[in-house]
Amino acid sequence: MESVDLITIIKAIQKEMATKDFKKTFLYQIDYIDNADMKLLFNVCDKTLYRWRSKLAVPHTKIEGKIVYPRQAIKGMLEQRIANQYVSHFNKKAEE
Repeated sequence: MESVDLITIIKAIQKEMATKDFKKTFLYQIDYIDNADMKLLFNVCDKTLYRWRSKLAVPHTKIEGKIVYPRQAIKGMLEQRIANQYVSHFNKKAEE
């Protein structure tokens, strides 16, 4: 009877892993950022993201038909953007 329960559990796990939710969690949330998150992080629209991708200004790839961005590369871009804002702010203060 234990083996039947174990088989039932294994089949339930396999069914769960086959769902889109598992794939989305595994593929997108671990190593990648999707378009919606990019728009929030950089406060830009879809068209801006399209232009960045076409100019190769932002690294991206397509997984299962969805455009995603490597999390580490995007983190570096955000850090650079924040650093540029501080430099710009201090340069304006120095000019005053």
